Order: sequence, then structure tokens, then C-alpha cells
Amino acid sequence: MNYLSCIDYCFVDKPSGAPRVAWDMAMMMRDAGHQVTLLCCSTEQNPDEVPDSQEHGIRIVRYKRSQHPSWSPLHLTSQLQAPANAA
Repeated sequence: MNYLSCIDYCFVDKPSGAPRVAWDMAMMMRDAGHQVTLLCCSTEQNPDEVPDSQEHGIRIVRYKRSQHPSWSPLHLTSQLQAPANAA
């Protein structure tokens, strides 16, 4: 079975609580023999230079976070469109 887990940041890039839970669940599903992909924001300044990667048998797909300020009418649309395009 294929699993897609969506999280703000990957635990490998930015260790913290929620990414750790997503990472542990991904590793558990990987150990059960499933293919796992994490969809998360890039922490790099230029995410176009960072290709999709694989860490410990888990595929990591990163997308660029919106550059629009939170007051902009385009902010919400771009926040939803970026991960949808990456998926």
C-alpha cells in the first residue's frame, strides 16, 4: 500500500514535535512493508535546487512555501496550491 503523509516540515530538516510524530508513523509503515511519501515545506532558501529525496527508505517531497504576506488575497490560494501541485 502507498501512504502519503502531509506535514509542515520534515523531521530530518527541522526536528520538532509534530514532524517527529509524522516521521515515526512513516517509519512504522515503511517497516510494515508499505511505500511512504512525506509531503512537506522546504526549509531551503531556494527549494528549486533541492530535489525530492529519500531518507531511510521514505520519499520526501518538498514544496516552496508561499511568499505572499498573510494579508494578501493571494495568500490562502497559494498556501493551498503549492502542496497540491507538489502532490
